[in-house]
Amino acid sequence: RSAKDQIKDSKLDRQIEDGTPRGDRKGDRLQIKYDADLGKDVIEVRMYKNDIDGAGGKKDRQRTEFKGSPSERSPSEITGKPGDSLVYIFWFKLSEDYTATKRFSHFFQLKTVGKRKGYPGTPLHTLSVRGENGKGTIDFHVAFSNRHELMDINKARGQWIQARIAVSYGKRGSYEVNLKDINGKDLGSARGSKDTESRWAPVSHTRIKMGIYRGLKYQRQFEDLDTVRFSDITIYKK
Repeated sequence: RSAKDQIKDSKLDRQIEDGTPRGDRKGDRLQIKYDADLGKDVIEVRMYKNDIDGAGGKKDRQRTEFKGSPSERSPSEITGKPGDSLVYIFWFKLSEDYTATKRFSHFFQLKTVGKRKGYPGTPLHTLSVRGENGKGTIDFHVAFSNRHELMDINKARGQWIQARIAVSYGKRGSYEVNLKDINGKDLGSARGSKDTESRWAPVSHTRIKMGIYRGLKYQRQFEDLDTVRFSDITIYKK
């Protein structure tokens, strides 16, 4: 089965931005790979050091992502609107030497749809990698507010990790994130409250984005190839 077929199962096929440059011979940046640890095929997102933003056309970043629709065509059960409470559960595995820099590097985003002056298209929450010189952390970001360091990246690289993110949208909004290893051991967590309605109004909804989305300011520090694998993506409303 193709990567797009597996993404379709998760209902995140409304917009796929494959960053494979035209005429490139290294292979698609979005693939299905057999994973020996899980014993099954999984989604693999790939980015090479010198890739450009083949999907979005911006010169300061690179991306390959699959996501919900920027309009409201996405299934209602994966679209976060004021008053909704959603839970996002998935497994991810960063490659053994996955690059961490001081610039943004997201592999999961909950991004607002709709614009308010000064806050266009803001990611409301992200799971991100941050660091330098081989060190770093996996962080959970809350826009214009907190950055929670969840775990040391050196304990995450090459390991399957389950992320569970619960978000309630609205003036009395809240969030809770938990990371666990393949044996169910807690690796990191964070929780808090957030007004997700007033500050970002008018926002029609949020959409989920998964893959690799990172800035190029420290491109020379990148590994020749970085990958993130995803499996068992589940999204539901409480």
